[in-house]
Amino acid sequence: SKIHAFLILAHNNPAHVARLVKSLVSPNHYFFVHIDKKSKEDFSSLESIPNCTLIKKRISCNWGGFSLVKATLNLLKEADAFKHFAYFHLLSGADYFCSTNEKFDDFFNNTTKSYLDIADGTPFEWRLKIYTFNDIINRRGKWKNILWHTDDIQKKLLPYITIRKPLKEKFYYGSQWFSLSQEAVHYLLDFCKTHRSFVRRFYLTFVPDESFFHMILMNSPLASQIM
Repeated sequence: SKIHAFLILAHNNPAHVARLVKSLVSPNHYFFVHIDKKSKEDFSSLESIPNCTLIKKRISCNWGGFSLVKATLNLLKEADAFKHFAYFHLLSGADYFCSTNEKFDDFFNNTTKSYLDIADGTPFEWRLKIYTFNDIINRRGKWKNILWHTDDIQKKLLPYITIRKPLKEKFYYGSQWFSLSQEAVHYLLDFCKTHRSFVRRFYLTFVPDESFFHMILMNSPLASQIM
């Protein structure tokens, strides 16, 4: 069977995260867990689960901020440095596995494709055209209305002025969760190293985790390998 890395973004409910990991335990499955730096909960029980690593480089994650992209990249780098994995699967700490390890392994033993949710991005292209401050102010906190108003004002100005320089890459959008092949992950990590300005462009972008990885891969020579 191929060797798999499960990358988990978690911030609460350690008992549930442990249950998720235990449901996937298999000799060819390895787990890398990023705990939000703000979390005060105790996730140490995960360390006794076979092949499970709590990554040291923790980011304080904010909803809709680039911090989630950073945390995902840290998970990918840490897993890739650990072992040669055939696949990398990004999960949330709120997920639960509803299949069997046998079915899961069978599926991935018979494919070389990468799996990424791509939806119609047309209604969301404004996200790349305005500035948002989700890593500076908590969009779910008491200042949230100010942030939404800031967005609305910028959106109204878009037909008249260019607020941010457009990217030459075509816009793609979808859910942040993925199953990517080793080839796709190596392409992503190399791209981020060599295209620093592309990466920086997403710093003050609204919910960049729903377009950052999609745009890199779908504008790449690997696009035909994406399901």
